[in-house]
Amino acid sequence: MLSKRNKLVLLSAIIILISLIIFSPYLINNMPLTYGTDIKPQWFEFYTEFKNLIIQFFETKQLPFYSWNLFLGNNFFASKSYYLMGDIFSYIGLLIPLNFFDVAQVLEVIKFLVSGWTMYYLLGCYKFNSKVKLIGSIAYTFSSWAIFYSGQLSFLSFYCWMPLYFASIELYLRKGKKLMFPFICMILLFTNFYFFYTLSFFYSNLLYLPL
Repeated sequence: MLSKRNKLVLLSAIIILISLIIFSPYLINNMPLTYGTDIKPQWFEFYTEFKNLIIQFFETKQLPFYSWNLFLGNNFFASKSYYLMGDIFSYIGLLIPLNFFDVAQVLEVIKFLVSGWTMYYLLGCYKFNSKVKLIGSIAYTFSSWAIFYSGQLSFLSFYCWMPLYFASIELYLRKGKKLMFPFICMILLFTNFYFFYTLSFFYSNLLYLPL
């Protein structure tokens, strides 16, 4: 029997291996990761300006609220809060000394890993056995939704944290623990408020269905 730590190591190894297989055409041919409908016309431009504004903040101590490099001037903080300003992974990407497309590829692997870990935790809250947790975590990590939106940076970020939303509800219903729910709601809201509103709207309606 594997220990809990070794099970997570096994899950991580499988996710990394599958990720390498998925990205192998790009790695073998030294091609930039450019799939996804908006990664070149939107995400590249937005992330580049986001990086410039953060660098400017450390140099001038001016907060990255406004940019004259997009359109005819743009409230960057407000308009890009939907995309990357509240996304934790956007700031992690700044620490990776690679070009944007390579950073996006590295971040996708990291998000796949986080997706697997959070789903493994959620399935553990439901008291499933180790095999179900392993298979369920891999299935969630590489679902069609995850693959389709892996070219949309903040969408996949929201997806990888989402199991903790349901885990926090389960912990509250079973054990009365309240702290995790507002914390993960804050993370999801900052990551992508549109998806958070949709998730909360549909889930709140489920509470009124007759059992």
